[in-house]
Amino acid sequence: LGIDHPLVRASLSDSVLASNGSEIGKSKDSERKNIEDAEKRLSLATASKGPAELLMFCSDDVRLYRSGIFPVVGKERCGALLLRDERMMKTDPMTTEISHNADLGYTYGQYHFMSPQPKLPEEGYFLRIWRRHGDTWQIALDLLHPLRPPAQTSQAE
Repeated sequence: LGIDHPLVRASLSDSVLASNGSEIGKSKDSERKNIEDAEKRLSLATASKGPAELLMFCSDDVRLYRSGIFPVVGKERCGALLLRDERMMKTDPMTTEISHNADLGYTYGQYHFMSPQPKLPEEGYFLRIWRRHGDTWQIALDLLHPLRPPAQTSQAE
């Protein structure tokens, strides 16, 4: 049997919910607020200093997903990619949700790259998966989905 048996798993989770249900709800609200605060700090940093500021919020094994390239894995490789981008990035989170155990969360919303070159703006939607490490939240996955593919964006206007 062990802990992998469905009946054991159900009875364990029921007892945890019965004894800690209100505490879990409070913890989830608190942790959701922590992610929302981190998103605000991140948005201010990337809007004033560029997307490389994202690295300060990333886990060591972060994954970046960008249009037209393979996923980039690891903080060092992500840094090499982000440091080449000179545009400023503004994000506007729309929703933040937290897992039942308050150890994973996600945020999605809109993003807009502002460029000194008028033909290089980009806008679209982002998804970030946050993972709790001790008392801090770190980005485990960052995905940008442009409204128009980058090739079309640079040719527009």
